[in-house]
Amino acid sequence: MPNSPNRLSLFWQELKRRKVIKVIATYAATAFIVIEASDIIFPRLGLPDWTVTLMIILLIVGFPLAFFLSWVFDITPQGV
Repeated sequence: MPNSPNRLSLFWQELKRRKVIKVIATYAATAFIVIEASDIIFPRLGLPDWTVTLMIILLIVGFPLAFFLSWVFDITPQGV
């Protein structure tokens, strides 16, 4: 049965339908901007070096949370 979709294909289609890919791409782009900005701004504010590392860790921890929430809640123009 070469025409039947496999599980990975069905999972990918479900990710696209729930707009998880869009949310994750937006999260990744925003996280990159936040990391770059914190790398520039935090030392100028006199904050210790570990604050940039903390920001990176928080953004990494937030990634699965963003994935989970985008999977569970279907966000549309009409609302959640």
